[in-house]
Parts: sequence; C-alpha cells; structure tokens
Amino acid sequence: VPLGSFVMNQRSEYRRYMKNKKSGEGGNNDGKGGSGGNSNSSMMEERMKELEGMGFMWSARDGMTPWNVRLEELREYEKRMYGNCDILNSWTKNRPLSHWVS
Repeated sequence: VPLGSFVMNQRSEYRRYMKNKKSGEGGNNDGKGGSGGNSNSSMMEERMKELEGMGFMWSARDGMTPWNVRLEELREYEKRMYGNCDILNSWTKNRPLSHWVS
C-alpha cells in the first residue's frame, strides 16, 4: 500500500472511530478481548497512541499556515518587494507562499 493511501486510510478510520465513539457505538474489534476500537472501525486506541507518538496528524490541515497569514505575506510581497502578485514557483525567499499562490 502506498504511504499516501495508508495515511488517508488511517485518517478515515480515525474519523469513523471518533464518530462511533461519540454516538455510543463502542465495542471491541481487535479480536483479543482487550480495549480497542469499535465495531465499525479498524482503529484501536493502541494504534492511535503509536501514530500520535510519531507525530501523526489526524487532519491534513493540522500544521498548515492559516489562509489569512499567507494573504498577509502576499500583500507584503506585492507592497514592499515587487509591486505585483506574480510569484514564481521557483522563488526561494518564501517557498510556501510561492506554492500557495500557484
């Protein structure tokens, strides 16, 4: 399984787990009789802790720079540096901004 698919699947299973936990559809699905996931998700507490211990982000938006911060950076670029918003992808002074604009 490609890494991107694995990450997407873990996030999906986490959301399903949390939704079921919230609605009270608990239960155990680890086949060992221990505490763990619920009947509609393959996610288990142990997996969650292990992934979180590695710095796993449950949302793709976690850690992203807020939109309004990038907008301010773009305004700064336009006002002080170049007089336009035509940032090249190869601009190295602020790569995240150049990717955001593209």
